[in-house]
Amino acid sequence: MAELFGSSVYRYGTAAFVRAAMKSRQLKQGGARTYELVLEPGDEAVTCLNRFVCAQGLGAARFTALGGFSEIVLGFFALDGDRYVSIPIQEPLELSSLVGDVTVSNGEPKVHPRVVITRADGSAWGGELLEAYVRPSLQVLLSEHL
Repeated sequence: MAELFGSSVYRYGTAAFVRAAMKSRQLKQGGARTYELVLEPGDEAVTCLNRFVCAQGLGAARFTALGGFSEIVLGFFALDGDRYVSIPIQEPLELSSLVGDVTVSNGEPKVHPRVVITRADGSAWGGELLEAYVRPSLQVLLSEHL
């Protein structure tokens, strides 16, 4: 991982601050691009992913990831309206599955991550990933679609 990308929101307990950057590298060049991203403890995953796809000008892509989180906010789409109900979970979580896509909304790329996380007791939760603080790490594989 030679390239550092931007800055990211770092969180430790209730304090949030900005730190130097997640690592990224381009694995495939020419045609559809593929990237590997590594986020570190405290990085806010959704913000980092959105910043990266905007900076790279990715309008259509898919991604998967492995890792864990110290706390997250899931979203459940309320069928009676046009909003997500927030479900905060503030405990260590193992990432069982993270898949998502990148689309363009109002002229800007935006990530749409879906997640299944596992708690220490083995129970699982899932939904739209609205916010997530990385711990111990998050490895993302992102592939552009032409």
